[in-house]
Amino acid sequence: MLNSYVIFNLSSTTSILQEIIVELVDYLIIITAVCLIALTCVLIPALIQIKRTVKQAEIFTDQLNTNLQPALDNINETSSELQNLSISISDKIDKTGTILDTTQDVSRSLLNTVDLLQETVTPIISQVGGISAGIKAFSSFFIHTEKKERRYFDE
Repeated sequence: MLNSYVIFNLSSTTSILQEIIVELVDYLIIITAVCLIALTCVLIPALIQIKRTVKQAEIFTDQLNTNLQPALDNINETSSELQNLSISISDKIDKTGTILDTTQDVSRSLLNTVDLLQETVTPIISQVGGISAGIKAFSSFFIHTEKKERRYFDE
């Protein structure tokens, strides 16, 4: 009897366990279904927003591709113009440097010429001035002497 009781007890325990497992599985299926529904409810708006964002990003990249090439062409053109201007300015600076060097050489030559003229002409002018002052004094002496003699003779 004990054996049959144990077998009966075991079979009833197994059937109870089976019922509990079936109920648990049912609950888990229900919980899983509810989670899937909740996940779907959350994912649908998120996926719709991702779709909108991707579409806007695609529009933006199309506009960027359309507008970027002319801007890059303008930048390349501007940079080449700047290079040409820098080369032109560099050439003009070199020419200006050459002109300044030539002007400096000419001014040195003029200063040397002025110094040379001062050294050579000043003594000659001084001598001519001295000679002319001597002639003037000599002629003045004779002119005054003659007038005085005439006065003396006329009286």
